[in-house]
Amino acid sequence: MFAIEIEFLTGRVYATDFRERDVPEWPPHPSRLFYALVAAFYESGLENDLRNALIWLEQQKPPEIFAGDHAVRLESVEGRRFTDATAPRVFVPINDDYSSKFASSSLRRKERRFPSAWLASDRVHFIWQEAEPDASTLRALRRIASQVSYLGHSASVVRVAIIESPRDATLKPTPRGDTLLRVPTPGRLEYLDREFARSSIRQFRPDTGHVQRYGPIERREGAEASAPTPTKSFGEMIVFEREGGVPDRSESLLSVTSALRASLLDRSPVQPAPASISGHGDTSHIAYIALPFVNHRRADGSLKGFAIVLPRGLSETDQLIIFGALNGFTELRGKGGVKWQIRRCVDEVALATLSEYTWTKEARVWASVSPVLLDRFPKPLKTGESTSANAPEYKPGDSPEEIIADACERVALPRPQAVRLHKNSLVLGVPPSTRFRLRRRKNEAPRPASHAIIEFPYAVRGPVLLGAGRYFGLGLFLPLPALQTIPL
Repeated sequence: MFAIEIEFLTGRVYATDFRERDVPEWPPHPSRLFYALVAAFYESGLENDLRNALIWLEQQKPPEIFAGDHAVRLESVEGRRFTDATAPRVFVPINDDYSSKFASSSLRRKERRFPSAWLASDRVHFIWQEAEPDASTLRALRRIASQVSYLGHSASVVRVAIIESPRDATLKPTPRGDTLLRVPTPGRLEYLDREFARSSIRQFRPDTGHVQRYGPIERREGAEASAPTPTKSFGEMIVFEREGGVPDRSESLLSVTSALRASLLDRSPVQPAPASISGHGDTSHIAYIALPFVNHRRADGSLKGFAIVLPRGLSETDQLIIFGALNGFTELRGKGGVKWQIRRCVDEVALATLSEYTWTKEARVWASVSPVLLDRFPKPLKTGESTSANAPEYKPGDSPEEIIADACERVALPRPQAVRLHKNSLVLGVPPSTRFRLRRRKNEAPRPASHAIIEFPYAVRGPVLLGAGRYFGLGLFLPLPALQTIPL
């Protein structure tokens, strides 16, 4: 085994994601580390025979990575705060163009962004499990690593060292992962030498190179868990992508989920369809959710697909019936103009919203992407009993926050330690709760609804679906980074 440790000495990273120029890159890509080692090698004037150590490194398989959580610097946009925030704008003097006859005016300024993030752990480990460098290669890499002073922007001051006992990795290369990281491949050093010789220092920009998919590593056996992961009412998600047809927005998600339920009732190989599909009776049954494009700076809330969420403890017979109903399911039609061409996602997906991991990964803080329908009406104090002239007060156990806390326990989640309600969601691209259609039928009695942010006492695994409309996609929550805190 061979491992490299990067310590961010300020507890902060400054680096630009190769796909989004104004959001931070995290975790650091293996290619970024490799480029830093190459730059340190040449800038420090080390002996040329050490170059073979870099050639050895580029020939190794992509490493596993240990990296903690991060929190981006937030920027206010029209009074809102959101999680996938871009870096604040700054205006800096442009560099003088010395190739021109006249130098640029020092009064000119150019808009720049310096994306950065706070780090939960200031150390990152790159781990090559199968690599075993010989003694001379190891000594050479130690010398080169000791010369690296920053990673990414020069403000990302780091210490780089070869270590013998790295932390357990959190990410591994996998063809079905959702995280895209640039990795070096054989011949990369030769490419960098060639392209650098053909361009000036200011114009040198290497191409993206090889991109590897990474996914999370499940906790190894024997590892101590920081807190229990509770059982939940919901388990596996079967995801479908909308390939064509009339697009729908988050506000009309009930039209999509109602059409989805009706389609599965008709397609069930057993008629009448069992309670696991219809939801009739007291037995556990599937939930129908729509998947919106959210949590991205370009998010618009449009529905990119849907998922069928299986309940835990579903019998083998019911599973066979459900999968039989989904066999050959290529078109979704329903009332309200729903007409989609669909395909089941069984391989890699381009959008994170269509990845099961996006909705199921562990987190302590969760924010709604569709409003929560309260299971019961809050009971305010009677006139004269309240001590507040502004905010309403409720009877003990009957506030909206406590009703949602009860809803968490109802689906076998822990009782949250904090709940905040607002008509706007913390997640970018989600419409206000007042714009959603909240009743499947006109004769249904209206219920109070709100977006919510929930903080559990420890990390829980999704999917998280809460409230009276959870079986039709209302009350769907998205996990937020561990350092994301609930705003007051």
